[in-house]
Amino acid sequence: MIVSYTGDIAEDAIFDPAALSAVVAQIKLKATADMDARDVLRPVGILRDLNQPLPYLALLMELGNESRHQPTSTKCTVPQVCSNNTFQTLTDNWIAAAKQLRQQQDSEKPDKKTVEVLKKKVKENRQAMDSYNRYSISVCSASSGVYGILTKAGIVEQFKTLLSVTMPSSTEEDHLIEHMRPLEHLGKTSAYTEWMSEYVVQD
Repeated sequence: MIVSYTGDIAEDAIFDPAALSAVVAQIKLKATADMDARDVLRPVGILRDLNQPLPYLALLMELGNESRHQPTSTKCTVPQVCSNNTFQTLTDNWIAAAKQLRQQQDSEKPDKKTVEVLKKKVKENRQAMDSYNRYSISVCSASSGVYGILTKAGIVEQFKTLLSVTMPSSTEEDHLIEHMRPLEHLGKTSAYTEWMSEYVVQD
């Protein structure tokens, strides 16, 4: 997290804490793209005014894989212009959905289908709330074509070497661990860990 300030920076200006926002950044070095990474970057730890929260920037740098943003390796989004009470409404919707989910999960006989529907609703409402007044930049690849500063600084090969020595190589232990978690290969949509939330150790 990189702190940003939208207030007056003149020498005699009074510092205004309400003008503090942030850049929320994540740097990944995976060979395969993480399709969910950009959407789950959220302003954790940033106080957001319910009437008009300050803008923030979500920055995702995926150094280990090539572009999936055609025709360039960079994708940028800017927030839509909304009315002053929009964020309050989005926040209320998320809180209400989370409350419904809790009530269903805490009931004597929670309905699994209803729980799944409510989980999806909570996730969608949370993303809508987090997306309010949010700028985002997603960058794929680590080439000098994407990061022109590497060429300008004359460190293209050095940066490539740095990434190659820091990228963890696959080991025999990694393959053994994968066999211990075979259901993960089914993907996140298979709910392969859902049983854990209901698992109870008997006395």
